[in-house]
Amino acid sequence: MAQKTILVIDDEPELLAMIATVLKAEKYRVLTATHGEEGLRVARKDQPDLIILDIMMPEMDGWVVCRQLREHRRTKEIPIVMLTAKTSSIDQQMGIRVIGVQDYLTKPFDPAELVRRIGAVLAATSN
Repeated sequence: MAQKTILVIDDEPELLAMIATVLKAEKYRVLTATHGEEGLRVARKDQPDLIILDIMMPEMDGWVVCRQLREHRRTKEIPIVMLTAKTSSIDQQMGIRVIGVQDYLTKPFDPAELVRRIGAVLAATSN
């Protein structure tokens, strides 16, 4: 099986580094972006197998990034896992039902749970 690539878009450098370390230990190729515009550029260029996306970021929040990913022909089918401090069920429902993200995980999170959810999303979308 080919190595899967995951793009993590989050404005917290420490969190990016921690997630990258966890995912690399699971043999994923990891790309990172610290803001929405950079994330969109990387996603369009590298077409990762999955994107982990924060909602609360300066300048361009995760909702805008997600909509732009869904509107672009090169990124519209990439599965997205929201990883955010926004814990309300309204935000979760908006992400899953309105924007079409595949999963929604709140911070703080268990790294093992993140890995499990990524695996489940990749298994479900690899048809």
